[in-house]
Amino acid sequence: MTEDNGLPAELLGFDTRGFFEETANLAVDLAKGIRKSNVKLLWLIILSRNLLQSAMANVLRGSANIGALDEKSQKDQIKWLNEIRAGNDAAEPESLPRLADFKTLVKRVRDSQSICPPMQLSQQQLKDLDSLNKHRNDFIHFIDAIWSEQLDELRQPILVAIHVTGEIIQHPECRSWTWDECFRDRVSGFLMTIRNHIESMDEC
Repeated sequence: MTEDNGLPAELLGFDTRGFFEETANLAVDLAKGIRKSNVKLLWLIILSRNLLQSAMANVLRGSANIGALDEKSQKDQIKWLNEIRAGNDAAEPESLPRLADFKTLVKRVRDSQSICPPMQLSQQQLKDLDSLNKHRNDFIHFIDAIWSEQLDELRQPILVAIHVTGEIIQHPECRSWTWDECFRDRVSGFLMTIRNHIESMDEC
């Protein structure tokens, strides 16, 4: 099985454009009803974090499709590719590839050694993304503390994640792969809709 660029799908190890678009669609549906149920913000934390993670994975993938993998998976995939190139068609990777953790992906998109140009994120944006990741982990593991949070205070991390996701999908490295202009324009519209609904929560 191969991706649109002809590279083995086994090398990807992270979300593809189809998953990204479906997640964006689901986030739009939730955002449309957010003024009726603030609890939907909790689900939008998960979805906005997933969207950003998927976008970072895409922009970092690189020509060998390993730029978004964790360090061990990168080494395993490089070893496997070298064996294939040496003529050992029966070679298999030592383990299934694993995506790097969220904080590592954020670090890599800011590193000129990983993508060029690197993403420029302010300290406040980094703080908000760290908060987003923490809230997401607390929510999916049912940590009681998140339920005592002022739900309105959760909006800013979501909005930052949506903004950064939009910036990433317009990055030259994203444009050079399978995220064509039509796809990027379509999901940019989804992101704008999500943002507008969240920002309008206080309106009468």
